[in-house]
Amino acid sequence: MKNEANEPMKLNYLVTGANGPLGEAIAMQLIANGHKVLVTSRASSQRYRDLGQSVLHRDGIDLLEPEALDTLREACASYFQGGFHIINCTGHYKGQEEYHLTDVNESFKIFASNYLAVQNTATTLVPLQIERGGGHFIAFSCNSVQYNYPQMAPFTASKAALESLIKSLANEYFGKGLVTTAFRLATLRTDHELQVKPYGDHANWLELNEVAEFVANYSGQPSALHSGNVMNLFHYSDTFFSKSYFERIRR
Repeated sequence: MKNEANEPMKLNYLVTGANGPLGEAIAMQLIANGHKVLVTSRASSQRYRDLGQSVLHRDGIDLLEPEALDTLREACASYFQGGFHIINCTGHYKGQEEYHLTDVNESFKIFASNYLAVQNTATTLVPLQIERGGGHFIAFSCNSVQYNYPQMAPFTASKAALESLIKSLANEYFGKGLVTTAFRLATLRTDHELQVKPYGDHANWLELNEVAEFVANYSGQPSALHSGNVMNLFHYSDTFFSKSYFERIRR
């Protein structure tokens, strides 16, 4: 989207989970593109302190707590002059583990971080988005929802719930300017993923910067024709079609 001077328009963004690798990569991409960005996290960070007025960091925001959600709404209402987009980057993935070995508390943490945090953000901020003219509401799923990989059941279930939320929001708020999208990601190349997935084909894991650039460009397009979609972002490895999943991760 460009203005009359043929310059890219400066947009408003909220990025949650901004201390995580994906959230940080997306926030930094948006800032580099000249947009105004509000970033949130539960923990404090020095990462955004010296980036000037184009970014506001609100730490101590636990998206499972009503008071924190109220604080977040107030911050968005005052910081953004006009409409804004939301990119949800909260999430938790411990690693692959047999279902019967997954602790109940761990399962709750997975569901709360991957689904409830996004649901609460939508409940709190979608009305304000619509009031301000609409915007993108983006969240990240996983291709395990499509393939139902073993040893990932709680994580996959939480992402399936997330995709259902994205589709439901699109239907419920059709015609009101809200554009919802879930991106199914393959494995991101991060230190954590390398630690919990030491086996398999690492060559085609997604780079954080390429995902951040794609999402930043996508969210600059206002069309509601694609609202409610689930989009796959992954590279096929050389063995994807010739070997089964179990062969590809064999130790």
